[in-house]
Amino acid sequence: MGAAGGPCRSRSAAMSFPNATHFRLHPLHTAAADIFSRHRRRPTTIFRPPAASSASAVEQHSIHSSARVTARVVTFNVLSTKLATPTWFTSCSPEELDSELRLPRILAQLAPEVDARALVCLQEVSQAWAGPLYTFFLKRGYTFVYASYGGQHDGYMGVGIAVP
Repeated sequence: MGAAGGPCRSRSAAMSFPNATHFRLHPLHTAAADIFSRHRRRPTTIFRPPAASSASAVEQHSIHSSARVTARVVTFNVLSTKLATPTWFTSCSPEELDSELRLPRILAQLAPEVDARALVCLQEVSQAWAGPLYTFFLKRGYTFVYASYGGQHDGYMGVGIAVP
């Protein structure tokens, strides 16, 4: 399928976090906003050790040391609508590059991952698709955060993360 959202453009992996007792998840909206607002600087981690003096935080997030936390993470480059042109993608037919046809195909590929409650990371999300993607994820019980870093030439593309 190529630029129309074929399987070669998506990748998924399962991640395990051994010793999960040492970590707690900060509120998503705060952590994600912090990561996206500082994308040109050193990335900020979402997982941080609890404060040593905060016994209640340790008790609230306590997991047996033998427990493992597993998360499915999917990353997908959706190709900005403004960059999907026949001059750049000569092996694709112009119909395959049409954003009105590509978006439903991409959503169809994301649906099984969303059904599996995966963490979905998207690259090259154009401003034109940020709204439809937000709606898609919201209807499925996800929180979608979008951050634009591009300009007019690339459709104000950015990154998005969807968390169940």
